Amino acid sequence: MIYTVTVNPALDYVMQLEKVDAGSVNRSNDCQFLAGGKGINVSQILNQLDVDNTAWGFVGGFTGKELVRQLNVKKIESDFEQLVNQAEEGEDEGPLPLRLAHK
Repeated sequence: MIYTVTVNPALDYVMQLEKVDAGSVNRSNDCQFLAGGKGINVSQILNQLDVDNTAWGFVGGFTGKELVRQLNVKKIESDFEQLVNQAEEGEDEGPLPLRLAHK
């Protein structure tokens, strides 16, 4: 089993355009979100090579939920720690607004 660590996972927003006109309004004909980050990218390749692996890191909010959803769709095992913003929950337990959610 290989564990890949993505300290800063990314959700890339990719837009496709037929052409780009400078100074004009450009409209996309397609867009998509793609999960990424070095560890996630490695896990995707290992998965294609049928190597047992687990993607690990920290995620939160919409981005984190979408990253985990995309990995699940690709059948990539993951064990991300969900971060919770205490300020948004109305809690104030110190100067650090982020804490690990209890599993």
